[in-house]
Amino acid sequence: MARFGFIHSKLDTKLLILYILTRVAGPIDFATLTDLVMCDDGVDYFEFAEALSELLESGHLVREGDYYSPTDKGRRLKIFYLTQASTRPPTFVAFVNSKPLFHFSYQRYLINQIRESFSLEHTPIRLVVRERGTGQVGAKDV
Repeated sequence: MARFGFIHSKLDTKLLILYILTRVAGPIDFATLTDLVMCDDGVDYFEFAEALSELLESGHLVREGDYYSPTDKGRRLKIFYLTQASTRPPTFVAFVNSKPLFHFSYQRYLINQIRESFSLEHTPIRLVVRERGTGQVGAKDV
């Protein structure tokens, strides 16, 4: 296959996959990831599939069901539980394994899912992120 553009090797394909997954709001499925990576015909499908499987084996990506999401140096975010702490404004506390892994785009995604599920349109929702076992609290008003 004749190469054009910036994708010339499997490493470039891996970097493209990681770049796309870090820029989306939440985990995405295989079909969407395929469409995003192969949108300009610069990547061969089999090279894409091989690069994706190598990223999964190395721990840079994690697959949960049909959805793929990136990890941070092999570590992945675990949300232990989420609870509502207050009603005015609606305040939710998320207990996680590591605050730096809880990216702001994923926080927005989670808040929007709460807003959609409980019909809280035009309502400010406050999300407090806490690491399990520490007293540190990081609040974010959204």
